Amino acid sequence: MSTSSGHTLPLHEKASGLKIDIDDLKAMRRLVLPALTCIWLITPVFAEPPASAEKKDFVTVKQRRLAKIDAMRACVAKSSSFDEMKACKPERKKKEAD
Repeated sequence: MSTSSGHTLPLHEKASGLKIDIDDLKAMRRLVLPALTCIWLITPVFAEPPASAEKKDFVTVKQRRLAKIDAMRACVAKSSSFDEMKACKPERKKKEAD
């Protein structure tokens, strides 16, 4: 194969005896690398979501949150000082390290 300057490029010979031109190798790189990159980027889209992302029942979650708010509101209403009011705030659960 010749280039625009008129001289031919050296050929690479595979073990099978097939001769491949350097331009063919460059063209193959231009096609293979973007294809592999697309596959690498798109694969997580089709992965299943983790168990923590499962759908939850909206009604039950809403009822639990309202129950917590009602309990906190009643506690605040009964409090007579700042210390008692601070005690009404629920403690957050700390995540355990596995």
